[in-house]
Amino acid sequence: MFKEFDDFTFKDLFDSKPKYKKLKLKEGDRRQVTVLFADLSGFTALSETLDSEEVQTITDEILTIFTKCIEHFGGNIDKYEGDLVMAHFGAIKASERDTERAISAGLIMLEQLEKFNLK
Repeated sequence: MFKEFDDFTFKDLFDSKPKYKKLKLKEGDRRQVTVLFADLSGFTALSETLDSEEVQTITDEILTIFTKCIEHFGGNIDKYEGDLVMAHFGAIKASERDTERAISAGLIMLEQLEKFNLK
């Protein structure tokens, strides 16, 4: 049923690594961090209508897409909880563009989710 998702790749979108100027901070320095949360809308309703294995497959596919988007823009995954992913930008390597990168990741995540929903 989900074989069509095997061809869902990011070769065009993620071919090159972004080149951001990173600020190097000393250990113990305080910094601002941008946090990105993504939670699947309608997850509970979906869980009630599909088999649990199908729900898990769909969730894994979407969270994999989200993870690639986050990592492409230099974010770090903090945790996964069910259908939620939490990422931070600027906690490990700070940049003056952390907020911009988080927003860019979120926008690409929405684009990729729309393509996923069309499959």
